[in-house]
Amino acid sequence: SSGINAEYGGQNVVAMLQGDMIAIQGGTSYTFNFSTRYSTPALITSLTQIAKEYVPQLVISTSTSCCSDNQPFFNNGYPAVLYTEAYSDPQYHTVGDVVNRSGFNITTVQLVTRAILAGAATYAQIN
Repeated sequence: SSGINAEYGGQNVVAMLQGDMIAIQGGTSYTFNFSTRYSTPALITSLTQIAKEYVPQLVISTSTSCCSDNQPFFNNGYPAVLYTEAYSDPQYHTVGDVVNRSGFNITTVQLVTRAILAGAATYAQIN
């Protein structure tokens, strides 16, 4: 994480949006979490509203799951957030962690990706 400031210091880093483990669908609704650990609370609030506006079919919650590439940015003072699955994945980082399996839902991936891109476009001021 010490390299983050060396690499991005002096640049206008508006926010670091990290999507990690966004494919597992455990229930009947399309759901994801914002991790509250190593994430900027105001960014979570703002991105929640953006996601609700652009992807209203998503159910959004928070969790204390940890950790991903947002952490070093957060630790170095950059606004950062982690989008992640709302359900634990028993296959996570095993040989069974593949696309073609029970629980993996491509629609969830598409919807969460739309939410991430809507947030990125909004913060980048892309119209």
